[in-house]
Amino acid sequence: MKKLKRRGELFLLLGLLIIVGVWIYIQRVEFLADLRYALTHPYVTLLIFLITYLADRMTIAYGDFKLVTNVVGVMSAVMFLGWRIASLFPVVVFLRPKQTEAEDIAGKLRIFSRYVFTYYVAGVFMSLVPHNMIWLRIIVYLVVAKLVNYLLVDFMVYGRPPNKLLLGEFAFFLGLTPSFIAIGYATNLTLKTIYLSLPMITLIASNQTLRAMMLAWKEREDRKRLEKVNNQLMNLLSMMRFIRATVSPEKVLKDIATVMGKGFGYKYVLVNLFDRNSGLVERLAYYGMSEEDFKRLKENPPTIEEVIALFEDKFKVSKSYFIPEGELPLDESKVFFGEYDTPTDETNWHPGDMFLVPIYDLDENIIGYISLDGPLSGKRPIIEDIRFIEIVAEITGRVIQDSFKYLETLESSFLDAMTGLLNHATFYTRLDSFIKLEKHFSIAMMDMDDFKRINDQYGHRVGDSVLRALADFLKASFRSDDVVARYGGDEFSVILPGVGAEKAKNILERVIKGVAELKPLGIKTSISAGISHFPSDATTSNELVEKADMALYRAKRMGKGQVVLYRELESVGE
Repeated sequence: MKKLKRRGELFLLLGLLIIVGVWIYIQRVEFLADLRYALTHPYVTLLIFLITYLADRMTIAYGDFKLVTNVVGVMSAVMFLGWRIASLFPVVVFLRPKQTEAEDIAGKLRIFSRYVFTYYVAGVFMSLVPHNMIWLRIIVYLVVAKLVNYLLVDFMVYGRPPNKLLLGEFAFFLGLTPSFIAIGYATNLTLKTIYLSLPMITLIASNQTLRAMMLAWKEREDRKRLEKVNNQLMNLLSMMRFIRATVSPEKVLKDIATVMGKGFGYKYVLVNLFDRNSGLVERLAYYGMSEEDFKRLKENPPTIEEVIALFEDKFKVSKSYFIPEGELPLDESKVFFGEYDTPTDETNWHPGDMFLVPIYDLDENIIGYISLDGPLSGKRPIIEDIRFIEIVAEITGRVIQDSFKYLETLESSFLDAMTGLLNHATFYTRLDSFIKLEKHFSIAMMDMDDFKRINDQYGHRVGDSVLRALADFLKASFRSDDVVARYGGDEFSVILPGVGAEKAKNILERVIKGVAELKPLGIKTSISAGISHFPSDATTSNELVEKADMALYRAKRMGKGQVVLYRELESVGE
């Protein structure tokens, strides 16, 4: 998007250059006369070019605001060589050393185009003033130049409204007027040349004055920031008092959301938890939004996979994630849009921006996240604020773990106690969540061959050890995104997201071969498997499992240690 914007801006400025070129052609007689004068006075021309270069290199900046300093040289050229030739003196920008992407050849061409158009328009307006009114011609030129520069750069590029810095630059431009009036009223070329030092002296004096003003301004901003940090620390202490005084974990989280919204200046806060049992995100607490909006979000939760997909490295700031508007598609049924001010530049908050602060457990695993939206400042978050918010997220993680007994309760609810794999109920819950995503996947039902013989021959304790060894092997054999579960007894299941039936068969054949080579406790084992595919074979969880089971029974009848697709049963009429 930025490249397209820059390309469009470049075409616009090239268009402006063409307008200037046409203008010069129409006034070619006057332009050639000015050019002849410049060439017949080479020392003066070179001196003014040097002044323009030195003035352009003198950077007077505050943030992304830069004072237009080359006006000193360009206005000097206007007084000596004529405003048409002077309009081309911004060619000095091509002599700038490259320091940023904006200062490559294309960037310098954009800057040069703006300056040429700015100074040429100022010259046109100046030419409307009678020649004997030197002081008025100078004022008109400087004022028009600053106005055009503001429109082309501050307004069109940065979207800046008029501010104190703009007024300061106007004052600087007008402060040059006495120096150029002195040059204009000088009686001979020598005296005029001597007076060329006056604008540079004014520039240097302005530089020191503006530097002092900016330092004072920065000091005030730093003082405000320190006050803000102090307020945020007080908010953290207040939050800790809330936690100590509150018995209900739900109220603790509600209080945390409220303190975060009020303390950090956000209209809306949403605390979310990963429910590994269902594979969905659970909405726990909120601030700022209506009860109806919170209810809608609870009823339309995203899956954990959908949220984790947002956590891309390119969006990471500290431990959090800021996703600018338009970077990723959003499902509006699962996200909240509040009321926002209209953004004016890239530092302002946009309605589609997302600011997500993960909640980590003691092992640095993500167990949920806090979503903050609609900053009262209207600005996107900065690193200092993000780090304070992350402290609150850490406190939230402790509340979830300590008050909810989250890890122990959740772990016992969705894991099989003997093998550590997901249990039967969790397998169905995850299967339903994948179906809800409406993306294709395959499932495989696997069963150990002759497991009863192992129990009868070696005993149930050995049989349990064999099952645990097989479970560990299966967990290591599939991708981290695959869902491996113990379905019951000696039967296992796996969900393979994004995998077609034929590819799933190839994967299971490799797994079956690996199981045959495993030989836990020296005991030869094998498994059989049946595969069904969503949505081509079935569209509900029960039907998918039933059809995978039918394929599994076929594999057993074929001699065990086999894998069969459900669609193969259809081809043989079973």
